[in-house]
Order: sequence, then structure tokens, then C-alpha cells
Amino acid sequence: MNELDKRIYKTIAIIFVVVSVIMVLVFNRLMTPRFLSTIELRVNGYILLNADRDGSRKLSPSIVNSNEDNKKWFIVVDNESEKELISNLLSIVNDPMKSNTEVMLSTPIIDSKLFQQVSNQNNFIAVINDTGKLSGYFKPPFDRNKMVVTYSSVFTHR
Repeated sequence: MNELDKRIYKTIAIIFVVVSVIMVLVFNRLMTPRFLSTIELRVNGYILLNADRDGSRKLSPSIVNSNEDNKKWFIVVDNESEKELISNLLSIVNDPMKSNTEVMLSTPIIDSKLFQQVSNQNNFIAVINDTGKLSGYFKPPFDRNKMVVTYSSVFTHR
């Protein structure tokens, strides 16, 4: 192999590495859930509770009992149609989010605790974080596409 061939192969290898790095970075950015501000969450139908502007959490009572080992989030629904909607939503999201989220039908005890914190809303889907506290809720109309983006942001960044 002469000197010119070596330079050509070296240039092709460098171009291949640069293109590969750019593709990996773009793909990673596309797969990372977007951080939504409180206003963007509200526009998408999610009301974030118990957070000040600086992101610090206020004390709120637990809705479900949570221990240190259980890092599951709960989505509380009122009926089977809402449960089916959330199950479809979870089929779209990535695996850590899917495996750490459980959909549960509401009980009278949970309803009474939820209505203490959400007094001005009568139809909502509650999201309970991994500490057992109410993170926020989705208000109607329940748009699946908006809910996927919103829940991904809330689960990943809050």
C-alpha cells in the first residue's frame, strides 16, 4: 500500500467515526424525555402539586403506603376505560418507566385522601410518586399523546 492509499483509508475512518458519534448523540437526544416546565405541564393537562418555584417539595400526606424498597409510581384511575387508556399509554413509554409504574383503581379511602388535596376537580387521573405522595393529576380531556410526553417528563425529571 502506498502513502496515498493510507491517507485515504485514514480519512474514511475519521469520517466514519465522526458520523457515528453525531448519530449516537442525536439518537440519545431523541430518546431522552424532555423536561417540561410547570406551564408546559399545565398546557398539556397535568397539574403539578407540592412544588415551589425552586422545585423544593412541601410536606403533604401520603396517599399510599410506600417503603424504601418500593420505588413504584402509581396512577390512580376511577374506571376501566381510564385504566385501559393508561395501559395503552404505558405500552408506549420506555421500560424503566413502564416497569416502575402501576395502574390502580381508586378505593374510597384513596378517594377521600385525594379529594383533600384536589378540591376543585371532580374528574382527574392522579399520579402518586415513589414516596407515596400525590405528585399531580391529569385533568380532562385525556389526550394520550400529551399524556405520554407529560408523564415521561414528570417521571424522569421530578
